Amino acid sequence: MNKTPLIIILLILAAIAAGGWYKYFDQRGIGSEESRRADQHAADYDASQNELNATKAQLRAVRLEMENLRSRTGQLQAMTQELQDTKAALEEAREQFEKASRDFTASTAQAEEAWEQERVSWEAERANWEFTRGAWDAERARWEAEQAEWKQKADSLQAELDAQRRTTDARIKQLTQDLAMAQGSERAVRGELERLRAMVVKLGEHETMVKELSVQLSERDTDLTQMEARMAEVEQAAEAEKARFAELRNSLQSELSSRDMQLEQLENRLTLIRVGSDILFETGSAEITTGGKQTLNLVARILQEYPGRKVSVEGHTDSVPIGPELAARYPSNWELSAARAASAVRYLDDAGIDAARLNVVGHGAEQPVTDNSTAQARARNRRIEIAVLPADEYKIITRN
Repeated sequence: MNKTPLIIILLILAAIAAGGWYKYFDQRGIGSEESRRADQHAADYDASQNELNATKAQLRAVRLEMENLRSRTGQLQAMTQELQDTKAALEEAREQFEKASRDFTASTAQAEEAWEQERVSWEAERANWEFTRGAWDAERARWEAEQAEWKQKADSLQAELDAQRRTTDARIKQLTQDLAMAQGSERAVRGELERLRAMVVKLGEHETMVKELSVQLSERDTDLTQMEARMAEVEQAAEAEKARFAELRNSLQSELSSRDMQLEQLENRLTLIRVGSDILFETGSAEITTGGKQTLNLVARILQEYPGRKVSVEGHTDSVPIGPELAARYPSNWELSAARAASAVRYLDDAGIDAARLNVVGHGAEQPVTDNSTAQARARNRRIEIAVLPADEYKIITRN
């Protein structure tokens, strides 16, 4: 405990008492000794007063320092609280981070497990596919091997049967001779006969097996013969188609040449009639001209030679864009080519061609037969193609 304030108070009381005594003795005329003592007491009082003032100054300084200490103590407490709050926040953040890390580790493990399951499933499917493919190849090889084995076995059994028959005939002949020569060997001969009968039974079984194999081979030969016959029919029909086409083109050659028409037969047995659009239509029009109607009449005659066959009527144009005066009706060459093909189809319908056989296709300028660099080339590209599809096809064939 600090004793400085108590000392200061005692000094103040002593000074007051000294002053009182000095005044008392001064009033009663005490001698010079008492006066000196009084002066001494006054000096001591002044000294005590000065010391009191100094002590007060020190007390104020001590109080100020205590205030500063209290202030710093409050700051330190605030900083300590702030540090504690920061520590708590860091602890909370660390716990959240650890939780997030655990969650991430768990989700990563789940994803890896799912991926591993998917990979195992894919590997199993792949192994199953490989096994199935191997089984198919093995089954096919087995079937071919069995077929070869059956034929070989049939030939072998037939040869064995013939050899056994010859052996049996020779043996029976020999036994007959022996029987005539030695009637006493009847028991032995009978045993031999029984053995021969068993051999005959076995030969019968072999004959049955050979017959079954022969039937199977015959059935396979029949299937092969039917396939060869079908191929021959197809080839014969193709040759007949070519012959009829050649005869038709030869009979109409003069009319085709006079009307600038082409009649072709492509490799896929597609019969193609190509007519220039300038013969059938005016420039920028889809209305058939008088000469175009005569040309389409000839086309109808050709189509009547192919009854029941599907027909694709396909319009083509050059690369010149549609002019402003026709753009409202034909925005592009697509519409113009389709409109011309449709006009040709309507006329062929009126000419007696079944409408169910006819298809309309517009190609625009997308399938030229030559470039469009000259007027003559563009005239070749403006055309109508009538494609007669083969009898076994019911779709439009795209031609390069």
